[in-house]
Amino acid sequence: MNTVNVNEVIDKAKFTPFHFKVVFWCLIIILFDGYDLAINGVTLPLLMQDWGLSAVQAGMLASTALAGMMFGAMMFGTLADKIGRKKVIMICVLLFSGFTFAGGFASNPTEFGVLRFLAGLGIGGVMPNLVALTSEYAPARLRATLVTTMFSGYAVGGVMADKFHLKPVIITLCLSGAVALSLLGFKSPQPVIYFLVAVAGASAIGGQILLYSYVAQYYPLTVRSTGIGWASAVGRSGAVVGPILIGMLLGMELPHQLNFMAVGLPVVIVAIAVSLIVRKDRAVDVDSVTEQKLKAVKA
Repeated sequence: MNTVNVNEVIDKAKFTPFHFKVVFWCLIIILFDGYDLAINGVTLPLLMQDWGLSAVQAGMLASTALAGMMFGAMMFGTLADKIGRKKVIMICVLLFSGFTFAGGFASNPTEFGVLRFLAGLGIGGVMPNLVALTSEYAPARLRATLVTTMFSGYAVGGVMADKFHLKPVIITLCLSGAVALSLLGFKSPQPVIYFLVAVAGASAIGGQILLYSYVAQYYPLTVRSTGIGWASAVGRSGAVVGPILIGMLLGMELPHQLNFMAVGLPVVIVAIAVSLIVRKDRAVDVDSVTEQKLKAVKA
């Protein structure tokens, strides 16, 4: 009786209309997920005026959705490995759609914050599952490309995981983003500002997208959603603190240059952290060399 390795069959498969459908529908979901997260930044200035909020209070209000994303990534990433990716994705879509709609009827900051937290559960929960679903069905030679393409509904990143190794690409993007953010604090001509904003956005969001693809390669199929979800949740803990710190920086009335440099510092830390990750292929090379030495000794 012949046994079939399903993972090997998927890894060596050719790109088919089925793969296109998986990427397309995941892209549509992440598009609305990204809109749901971005709309919060559009409404906050209006809410600050209507409710008389300070910068720190507005930052704390923005953090409610990010806190929900952190817990959602942990909960729904683990749940998906038990009941299936597609079921959890549908639950998350209902969560972030329903509670975002309800947020439009909030009458005070507390009510709005609670609704944004609940919507954040769905926003954070759907991301790792979309990554896991796309990664599982994608052929190995196109895996990073398809995951990044799927995430282009969230923001446009670079499709570079499959021509170059993900690690140097992520480090380069992070360092580029840090430099661009720091330079934004200085007075520059308008075209230069637009260029720096484009570089910062592509580097920050593109690097984040590639990080999901990078992390997915380190977890086996049975716990992939759990692994990506918890990794995402750790990152979201920084996102929760971020708006509050930004509000505090604005309240301190520091020079613009220092504010932008402070924002770029965490991206440098990301680059350092990624540089410390040991590549899997190196471990494989060491194992193969050791095996050859053992064979030579036995001979």
